[in-house]
Amino acid sequence: WYAFDFLLNKKFREVNPIYEKVNGLEFKAYSINRNTKGKNFGGIYLWEDFDKAKNWYTPQWFDDVKKKRGHTPTVEYFVVKSEFSALPSTTNYINFNTKSIAVFIHGLMQNQANNLYTQQTSFFRAYWLLETSEQNGLILFFESKIKAKSFLKSNKINNYDWFKIPVMLNNAKI
Repeated sequence: WYAFDFLLNKKFREVNPIYEKVNGLEFKAYSINRNTKGKNFGGIYLWEDFDKAKNWYTPQWFDDVKKKRGHTPTVEYFVVKSEFSALPSTTNYINFNTKSIAVFIHGLMQNQANNLYTQQTSFFRAYWLLETSEQNGLILFFESKIKAKSFLKSNKINNYDWFKIPVMLNNAKI
C-alpha cells in the first residue's frame, strides 16, 4: 500500500477519539505490517469479552471498511490465556513511544510459550494466546526494534509476524 507511515500515524491519532468510546475495548495498538503482500495496517485489540468484540465487528463494519479501503478486512480472534504489562494500568499510551514494535510469535507448545513469556524484563506488554487447542502464541510489545530483534535472535525464534506500533490507546477501567 502506498501510504507513508507518517500519514498513517496522523490518521491513527485522528481516529483515536472514536476508539476511546468503544464499549468493551480495553487496549488498542495501531499497527503497520509489511510482508510479501505489501504494507498493511490495522490494530491489535484487547476486548473485555468476546461478545463486545463481535458487537463492534458487524457485517456493516466490514462493508464500511471495504468501501473506504478497497479491501475486505480480516479479523482474527484469540483467547487470551494471560496478559502482562510492566506499566501501571493508568498509563496514557498516546505519547508513550512511537518506535514500539509488536511481535506475534506463532505455533508454540505450552512450555515454549511459558519460557518466553516469563522473560518479562525484555518487553513492556504481552498477551499469551491460544491459537489452537495445542498451540500457543505470544504477542510481545517492545520499546524498540533493537530490543525486539535482540529477543528474537537470543531465543532463536523464526515463526513470527512483525508490526510497527506507532500509536497505542489504553481504555482500561481505572
